[in-house]
Amino acid sequence: MKILAPKDFAKHVNSTFQVMNNPGGAYPLTLTGLTEFKRGPRFQVFSLYFHGSGNRILPQQIYKLNHEMLDEIDLFLVPIGRDQDGVIYEAAFDRLVPRKTKKVNAKKRPTPRAKKTIKARLKKSSKPGRKKQVTRRR
Repeated sequence: MKILAPKDFAKHVNSTFQVMNNPGGAYPLTLTGLTEFKRGPRFQVFSLYFHGSGNRILPQQIYKLNHEMLDEIDLFLVPIGRDQDGVIYEAAFDRLVPRKTKKVNAKKRPTPRAKKTIKARLKKSSKPGRKKQVTRRR
């Protein structure tokens, strides 16, 4: 499952989403706006605003929304107000963005400090009566 970001929704403002798990049948909602908030470099906080026509109010819950470009997504919708044409809904997102992991080189060379440690161990093990043994710590 792809994690959707604000940029994925921004290009679909003013397009229609269909609420699929509505008891009264498919119910169209129009994405009317998107607001992003700054909370730190590792947080993604934004809200989507939808408009439903008519007097019918969908209770707050998770709905399956279908869109021709985004396919089917599950969103928690909350009715937040009314206007003369219908009801306004909000879907709020507040999530931690995973850190980008660095690629680890399998053929990692020892650091200068590790080289010194290895040389020191070699000197100790080369004393008479001892076997030469090199161990490498990680």
